[in-house]
Amino acid sequence: MFNQKGKQSAIRKLEEHIGVEVQGVDITRSINAETFQKLREALYTHAVLIFHN
Repeated sequence: MFNQKGKQSAIRKLEEHIGVEVQGVDITRSINAETFQKLREALYTHAVLIFHN
């Protein structure tokens, strides 16, 4: 878990080898440096990031 502008966000693993679901991050708005770093790390580690809505 991490904070995005005071809101709790999470990265949840979907499959053993590939893909995570990102919750609580609105990618239509600017994100802070901490969130960007977490998303970058998740992308490098899991190759696929899934955002809903």
